[in-house]
Amino acid sequence: MEQVKGILIAITLWTVLIMMGTAKAELVTMDIDKWNGPSGTYVCKDVKTCWLLYRAAEVRGDTYYCNSAIIKRDGKVVWFKNFYK
Repeated sequence: MEQVKGILIAITLWTVLIMMGTAKAELVTMDIDKWNGPSGTYVCKDVKTCWLLYRAAEVRGDTYYCNSAIIKRDGKVVWFKNFYK
């Protein structure tokens, strides 16, 4: 009986470790490049949050001096806007 408990605990711990290793949080960033004012990178919890931040800035008129805005998920571009084209 003790041996069965030990095996069940080992299997449970092994399963938890595997699940922790495969669970990966996405890194979502929004890079803002301005020609007059501070450029920078925002870190967001998801793409929708970055998009809403961009839209709020656009409504306020804060994108007037922007060169570009790029939203990336894990380093891959998912949305961009070039203000020169």
